[in-house]
Amino acid sequence: MIKSLKRINISALFVFLLNAGLMLAVVFLYMYGDPEFVKNYLTTVNILIISGSLIVFTLFFNWLSIFVIHRNRQKNELLAAEVIGNDIKEAYNYGMIGLVVVDADQRVIWQSEFITSRGLNLLDKKITDWQRPLLRLVNVSEGDVRDPDGEYVNVEHNDRTYQVKYISEAGLFVFKDITENIYLYKKIEQRSPVVGICMIDNYTDTSASREMGNPLLSMVTSAIFEYGKEHGFLVRKYRDDAFLFVGDYQHFEDLLNDKFSIVEKIRNMEVDQERPFTVSVGFAYNFPDAVKLNEMAVNAIDLAMSRGGDQVVVSKYGEEHQYFGGTSVASAKQNKVKVRLTADTFVSVTRNASNVIIMGHTNADLDAIGAALGAKAICDYILKKEAERMARPYKPCLIVYESKSVESKTKLAVKESFSRSESEETFVHPRDVHQHITPSTLLLVVDVSRPNMLMSPELLEDFTKVAVIDHHRRAEDFLTDPVFQYIEPSASSTSELITELAEYGNFPGISFPAKYSTIMLAGIYLDTNYFRSNTTGTRTFEAAMILKDHGADNTLADEFLKDQYEEHALINKILSTMETIELGVVIAKSDPKDLIEPATLAKVANQCLQIKDVKAAFVVGNLTPNDTQVSARSDGTINVQILMERLGGGGHQAAAAGKFVNQSSEEVVEKIKDTVARYLSSARVSENKK
Repeated sequence: MIKSLKRINISALFVFLLNAGLMLAVVFLYMYGDPEFVKNYLTTVNILIISGSLIVFTLFFNWLSIFVIHRNRQKNELLAAEVIGNDIKEAYNYGMIGLVVVDADQRVIWQSEFITSRGLNLLDKKITDWQRPLLRLVNVSEGDVRDPDGEYVNVEHNDRTYQVKYISEAGLFVFKDITENIYLYKKIEQRSPVVGICMIDNYTDTSASREMGNPLLSMVTSAIFEYGKEHGFLVRKYRDDAFLFVGDYQHFEDLLNDKFSIVEKIRNMEVDQERPFTVSVGFAYNFPDAVKLNEMAVNAIDLAMSRGGDQVVVSKYGEEHQYFGGTSVASAKQNKVKVRLTADTFVSVTRNASNVIIMGHTNADLDAIGAALGAKAICDYILKKEAERMARPYKPCLIVYESKSVESKTKLAVKESFSRSESEETFVHPRDVHQHITPSTLLLVVDVSRPNMLMSPELLEDFTKVAVIDHHRRAEDFLTDPVFQYIEPSASSTSELITELAEYGNFPGISFPAKYSTIMLAGIYLDTNYFRSNTTGTRTFEAAMILKDHGADNTLADEFLKDQYEEHALINKILSTMETIELGVVIAKSDPKDLIEPATLAKVANQCLQIKDVKAAFVVGNLTPNDTQVSARSDGTINVQILMERLGGGGHQAAAAGKFVNQSSEEVVEKIKDTVARYLSSARVSENKK
């Protein structure tokens, strides 16, 4: 074909040159030739004859060229059709591809031999009735939109799996058998590596664990090894309180189906009334590199420990974490040595900073502001000592504060406690923070660890060093790479943690100003509902005593928390809407016309718990006409933090909350009811968990 085209191109060039030469010759003779010759031979009739002959010759040549090209193309097409026609069946069978043609009603009008050989007789049947998933590939009615992920659909029939594509213009379904591919994928997936780390939560807090032959510790160790062996995992102890699990995904599925019963089994172990141990576990999978899996497992176990322990965190590469357990209330840790070591680390971090900016969460309550004030006192103490040692100027710490982003009671407490000049020395507006930032400035975040819940989240980008102190369980959207973190879910409040750091750290002569101590005590009152919360422990009372020694006025702290008459009436109004959604679980909702502060919702939830047989309460109200807030409280038998995480919120085991942007209170109420119905059983805390 190509040779023929070359010959035709050469011939066409020759014809063109011939025509052009003859025409030029006629013109030349006509203008410069012998007049007698022109008169006798180059007459009008002769010129017309010559022109007509050239035209006829050119047309004949073009027709001949087209005829040759058409004949050669037809010959090649027939040859290709003959080859394909002979081997098309073998080609489709080799590729395990079948074709089905449908009419406008999706009824099969033709199917290939491959489909028939698989025992399928689809003729005159509606293909979408045979396999409903194929509807995602078809516009079944005018105006329907095809699924954007619907380029392919997998269907199963007679233990075979087919990948189906639909070519709508031709009404053609293309079936490709991928059974072997899926089988191989599952085999590879089942053999993919899984790495896990198991740690004893309270090993260092139980002095008996360091005694030789401790029977409870021996029982825990044996149980962990037996559990791994039973489920096909290699277990190695690489530290007194830590174990490494190595296995594959096939055996890991057994652990998932078992719901990691080892956690509950160890929690229920007791020897002669000795305090039981609990364990946290972190697993990682879905990545081929064992080093990367180990890194993911370490992050998972860190997350499990920071959320209070006694739970399992599963990290699948490229996806969000899964949580198992975590329903028990974190046990209060009385290890003052750990607090002192934590304080020493905090001192080292603070010394290396030129100055410190402190920030709490949006809608800051008395615990957030109280913790910030206590942290300011500690940081000022450290920086003053360092400035004296280095003979350099001292920059006082500042607290990010915006009156529109704090609760009304907090705003009133700050206004009554600080004069105008004192406020200017203590607080800084978010818009002015950049004036105080240097490359070595430390941002200390208190009472929150989620970036989107900070009073001014946009400020995070301006800091290279961030530290966090919080008593809420760590969420997945945690602050990125903090240089220091002290997250203790067993504490009742962040003010309690700050008080412990000051008391048990190496801070000789440190003293909180009385106004700081009073607001911190009010924060403890708030978060413990006046010591009624199940998070209240001996360390909480110790912190209150320490603050009292620092000049805290308990009467004034109580005054900060008192309600105005209007708020009291509003609380009773919301309480009147209370209804039971599950046994022991109630929900209350404010009028959508009323704009409610989070603190008010929390008070309603606490009031609900004062009613007999109420174990958990959810209170819903509008922060703005478009945004809804939820406050959740529990008496300790239900972990409301797990339920609120399902909704997109978070918090503490007995106190959690969530904010829902552009969602009405009615929509949020329905979401809560659905979440409680689905996950309440996993959030209940049995008696032995308490």
